[in-house]
Amino acid sequence: MAISDKIQQVMKERNISYAELSRMTGIAPSSMQSYGSGRSKKIPFHVIETLSEKLHLPIEFWLGDEQIAETRVSHELAEEVRNPSAERNRFMTELKELRDMYEKGLLTDEEFQLGKKFLFEMTK
Repeated sequence: MAISDKIQQVMKERNISYAELSRMTGIAPSSMQSYGSGRSKKIPFHVIETLSEKLHLPIEFWLGDEQIAETRVSHELAEEVRNPSAERNRFMTELKELRDMYEKGLLTDEEFQLGKKFLFEMTK
């Protein structure tokens, strides 16, 4: 079941609107509607974490174990990009971990390439 379907399911079960869900989570109403309708195919991991926390549901409700691993890696790489003070040895460690995850099949080709791009941009 897609995350959008799960959002709609929770809203129906709890009898809440997008506006109410937005107020509960602090996520913009337009974003919440986009996630719930399925218009947004990629939902940021921090949104899933927020939904889990505010609705008192485990992350596993929203994602399968493999998706959790992939999403966390993408989220962690994005956080690393925001931190320009990362040192060279950290870069090499992250690059090796990224490669290992890709080789284990935990990342798609696109996520692996995006991760490498993020890591290389960190060194500029």
